[in-house]
Amino acid sequence: MRHLYPRTLLVCALGALAILPGVLSAQIIYFGSEKWYLNDPFSPADSKQDPKKAIARGTQITLTKQVGTAKATVTKNITEATLVDWGAPPKNIKLAEQEVLRGNGARALEYIEPILRFFSPIKKTPGSLWLPSASIKLDALILLKNDAILDDFIMELEPFNDGSIPGLNNKVALVRIEQDIRRGHAEAALANIDKMINETAQLDMVANLHLLKGNALLDLARYEEAMSTFLRVPVFYGSQSKYMPAALLGAAKSFRGMNTPANRNLQLDDVTNGYLSEIITAYPYSKEATEARKMLPKELREALDKKNGENSDFEAAVVVVSEPENSTGEN
Repeated sequence: MRHLYPRTLLVCALGALAILPGVLSAQIIYFGSEKWYLNDPFSPADSKQDPKKAIARGTQITLTKQVGTAKATVTKNITEATLVDWGAPPKNIKLAEQEVLRGNGARALEYIEPILRFFSPIKKTPGSLWLPSASIKLDALILLKNDAILDDFIMELEPFNDGSIPGLNNKVALVRIEQDIRRGHAEAALANIDKMINETAQLDMVANLHLLKGNALLDLARYEEAMSTFLRVPVFYGSQSKYMPAALLGAAKSFRGMNTPANRNLQLDDVTNGYLSEIITAYPYSKEATEARKMLPKELREALDKKNGENSDFEAAVVVVSEPENSTGEN
């Protein structure tokens, strides 16, 4: 008989646990040596509560214990927590991240704010989800471009930024540069951007910096330089696909700015519209696609919608035609 080694036993045990609902995703809060399982505080108000688990109401956490034949109710303040073991992240975190990717900052805030409120009294407690959630809130506020609120939140965030969230320091630095551009300090922003590009080898960061540089150059009406800067993203940093729609939109704006009477022979209107059409077709759910649709002339937009609709109908027809007649594999 073949013996199971300890490592194999561990893998088997983890596999068994994985199929038991709630075992690996239970919310646990420690008060010293006391281990309290917690009902999900972010579930709907009418959700069924497990009477064996604690219930959070505001900062108060209440647990009903069975002591012999009697029941005893104990309440502790969340500020007394010494450790948090949340298991799987709350669903709201994933939903907020998805809204950020869609460019919907306000909707992302609706999802992430309840998590921030819950963990706010225990920002520094090991295992707290406040800082990861704060990083997502920063992403949402960046989309909303309200500099007063951004400044206040960064002041709240920085004392608790312990370096545990990769890229958070860079994100704050990029926010400051973007604020400089919005406040009309594009020249100062360019100097900081070039310095950061020279100091970092992180592709994600460099691609983002090129977008900021292109926007600063647009503000200065240096359109040819802006165009060249934006197009460096797909040429040299094509693996950073999340920046592609913004790079293409920046290039389109640059070509439109270059479209002067002296350059009429270059047919830059056609080039601009080509980039706008590519964004709408290739990245239809991005915020850049929404802006591209506004920039594209009405007749071209309608023709593109018709073409994309026909392509969708063709793809659906192909799926239907190619579907096997007998999905069971029987003759």
